[in-house]
Amino acid sequence: MFFMTTELAANGKPFVHHHGAHCETAVTSALFRHQGLDISEPMIFGIGSGIFFGYLPFIKLVHIQVTAFRNRPGSVFRKAAKRLGANFVIKAYRDPQQGMDELRQVLKAGQIVGLATNLYWLPYVSERHRHNFGGHNIIVLRETEGGFRISDPTFGDPVDCSAEGLEQARFVPGPMNPRGFMYYTKSVNPYPDLRRACIKGMK
Repeated sequence: MFFMTTELAANGKPFVHHHGAHCETAVTSALFRHQGLDISEPMIFGIGSGIFFGYLPFIKLVHIQVTAFRNRPGSVFRKAAKRLGANFVIKAYRDPQQGMDELRQVLKAGQIVGLATNLYWLPYVSERHRHNFGGHNIIVLRETEGGFRISDPTFGDPVDCSAEGLEQARFVPGPMNPRGFMYYTKSVNPYPDLRRACIKGMK
């Protein structure tokens, strides 16, 4: 079933929330659409070189050795944004207070913001769906009283998240955790060279 709902973002502009196939490609597609470039999630997957294979026997997730078919979190956005000629910002933080303060500043400036989080610590995720994964991508639409309005592409509608819960999901310590990773598009090229971007994505 395909879900699509509309919310107001930080700048008062309508944001169209889509249920996605994968969190980072869905978030990246949504960030571009919100800036005026209507590009699909599969196109982002290809242009961002989403296919990857890695076997990591020294890392275990839910007691299972990790086999990866996707690149590290953030790489799809970075590659797609660069190849599509977008003006974008990527940041990571050691200090949780600085990371949360800068998130609020960017929202106040009217931007919507992509974040990498640890899925387990997001308070709106039900307990039976929680697992320790530090590469779950979401979009923060705006600040609310005591928290934030979130577009999580694994949900059918936007959700609310407490400020404390979001901070914990962004900055929980441990290996392979997001370390406050934050990204957003300041502007996009409305007429990118899609052929060239696709060829680069296939190399």
